[in-house]
Amino acid sequence: MPAKNKTKNKTKKSDAPAVSEAMSTSTTPRLDAIIRGHLYALIILLPLVFWLDTATVFALPKLLVLHLLTISALFFVVLKIYAERRFSFFLSPGCIFLGLWLASLLLSTLFSLNQLTSVFGQYGRFMGLFTFLNLLVAPLYLVSFFPRAELRRLLYVSVGTALLVALYGLLQYVDFFGLWPDTIRWTDAPQNRVFATMGHANHLGAYLATNLIFLNYLYAGLGPARRRWLNSTVFLLGLLLLFGCLLLTASRGAVLAFFLVYLILLVLRVVKHRQAVRQKLWLLLLTGLVIVGTAAASLLIFVDNLESMGLFYRTEQTIASIEKGLVPERLSFLRSSWQMFLDHPAIGTGLSTFRDAYSAYRRTDYVIDGPGNAHQITVPESAHNEYANILATQGLLGLVAFLGMLGYAVFSLLRRYFADRRGPPGDYWHLAILGGLLVFAVQVLFNFGELVNWFVFFLLLGIFLAEAPPLRTVSLRLPGLLLLPLSVLALLALAWSFGGSVFQPARADYYLHQARLADSRGESESADGYYRVAIGSRPLEYQFYQQYADFLLERATLLAATADRELYLQLAAKNYRQAILLNPNYPSTYHNLALAYLYLYRLGGNEHFGNLSRENYQKSIEKSPNNPRYLYEYARKLHSDWNERQEAVNLLRQALQIDPGYREPLDYLEFLFANHPELRELAAPVAPVAASTSSAAMRPASISIE
Repeated sequence: MPAKNKTKNKTKKSDAPAVSEAMSTSTTPRLDAIIRGHLYALIILLPLVFWLDTATVFALPKLLVLHLLTISALFFVVLKIYAERRFSFFLSPGCIFLGLWLASLLLSTLFSLNQLTSVFGQYGRFMGLFTFLNLLVAPLYLVSFFPRAELRRLLYVSVGTALLVALYGLLQYVDFFGLWPDTIRWTDAPQNRVFATMGHANHLGAYLATNLIFLNYLYAGLGPARRRWLNSTVFLLGLLLLFGCLLLTASRGAVLAFFLVYLILLVLRVVKHRQAVRQKLWLLLLTGLVIVGTAAASLLIFVDNLESMGLFYRTEQTIASIEKGLVPERLSFLRSSWQMFLDHPAIGTGLSTFRDAYSAYRRTDYVIDGPGNAHQITVPESAHNEYANILATQGLLGLVAFLGMLGYAVFSLLRRYFADRRGPPGDYWHLAILGGLLVFAVQVLFNFGELVNWFVFFLLLGIFLAEAPPLRTVSLRLPGLLLLPLSVLALLALAWSFGGSVFQPARADYYLHQARLADSRGESESADGYYRVAIGSRPLEYQFYQQYADFLLERATLLAATADRELYLQLAAKNYRQAILLNPNYPSTYHNLALAYLYLYRLGGNEHFGNLSRENYQKSIEKSPNNPRYLYEYARKLHSDWNERQEAVNLLRQALQIDPGYREPLDYLEFLFANHPELRELAAPVAPVAASTSSAAMRPASISIE
């Protein structure tokens, strides 16, 4: 009997999670609880928060919450270090891939084609070095401060938050809040694609699909309960709400990810527990019935006009464009990404620089099906495939690190799942984490990651690592003489970080929004002042200078007095030059600077301004040789302002070689030939342009011509 008790006690001890044992040495449990509370707050606030009074309604408020709570949590970590007189954290073997990912972030930022973009991220997305450093804190907190018994609660909180987001999305769909239309804030009507609190339907779809997996397997793992009927009712309502909102996002990648991952997890359950699956067949059938019923109800709602349903409408558009012989735009982006990688194989073009680099890799097969020439004034934010995006911007090192993080977690969870003979609820817990990671992995094949879904990814990695023994304790005792000055320096650094990463960005985005509103109301003086405040708050963001310069350029064309027009044009040119100094990768900036100089040249006939205008027009073409828009714009000015008809004809023909369907240069060319027939013979022959070219000589540049 004593031997049996001894064995039992030994087994208990070996099964106890290392993280809990490590945490038992903490002498500041209240500080630990406060730090854990910050992670709960992030799970709740990141998906829910948005702020209508900012220029980037969704992205920036979420970024500010991430920075604010990370800084606040670090403040309490500093207090903990000071109180315990030591610096401790815990590592698992899987942390090596986090370290490799960190190395990829740092190297791709250090050698980036634009370090400012890599540090801060593209404006509006903000997925730069600072953001990823904040996200990487989550796994470290989970490993160091969370007992194993509390990890499950994190996913329950995530599901509860997702239900609120989905409810908001459904209310948004029926325009309960009366926020649509608002062209300043929204990019699409929620009646076409619900975006809820996430800013884009694809990102919302990925978030809902992940939490659908959580909901299913967390509920399945509850086991016998006294209030089974209540749990079942809540589960069914939650399933209906999340899946219904998922369909309304019309995100094909997210819907596919959910069904594919659900099928994979179902196969895993059948393979391991045939008998248990038979016993719970009612649950599987019930879940399937709700999903199929929701889909059927959606079809009935749209039965009279199926093409108006987002999923059908978007798919029909894609098929129609392929039938016309057009290359799907995402395939063109993938080809551009591959060329970026071939040119920068080790560490890529630089973290978050896809949009910056794309101007040099735009392909002539990038065409948006529809009226107008949207593809000529549009630059994609990303490759719309996170693997290709990482490969292009962080190189092979970044992709290996990402696949290492993901693969190590997936295969370790599979090994745990099949090795654990205790059955439910442990099985379902492993499947919930595995399913969440797989949903992210599948949906980013068709989309790119953004702040909320990247956070969920790192949250799941942290939960996995916190459960992965053995954890190694890293503890450094601080000498008393150094403790106080180091703590003070750390607090000062946090205060400086708060100003630079929370207060100043919030102020800049708020005043940029106010400037746009004032401009739309015709309040030019107010708009001018707001733009200046925004620039002063974020002096390293090139887009602020470009947007202010666009405002000044447009304003100058409306003024009657020559002196006032010249003043505005000079100021516009100054701000365009500053934008180019901060980010010289966008042809539209050169084009608009050329336009400002051209207006100055027209005012006084100063040849200096004329030469500067021509020089910048040529630079816009050099930055974008595969984009016919800039050839066409320069050709018009060569004819109208410098009377260089032959060169204008040559440029127009080059534009048509790139895009034979481009109507504007064709019409202008016919106009020139009609008025000057001799130009047909005088125009120099134009070398043909290969439609799929992406070589160094044909690397393009495309961005909106404001």
